[in-house]
Amino acid sequence: MAGIPGLEVAHVAGTGPEKVAPLVALRPWEKCGDCPYLPVCVGGCLGGKYLKTGRMDEVACKKEKYELSFRETIVRRYLAEFPVTEVSSPATAAA
Repeated sequence: MAGIPGLEVAHVAGTGPEKVAPLVALRPWEKCGDCPYLPVCVGGCLGGKYLKTGRMDEVACKKEKYELSFRETIVRRYLAEFPVTEVSSPATAAA
């Protein structure tokens, strides 16, 4: 998080080694367990959570948001790829 003392990983003009970002050093996303959204989310915005709580060991879980978003996206993409077409009934086709 740029500009917050203690959370820096390197100096832009510096030549010293980078350090592990303090917000990821504790690996808070490990609390997410087997959440199916972990590969997409990785614990959410750790910086935002830190700014709200001052804690580095918490995740910003947005599982409900991802569930809704993914559900809507999947339906929209399916309907775009396989549009609904009228199916004629056997009685209509014979006429």
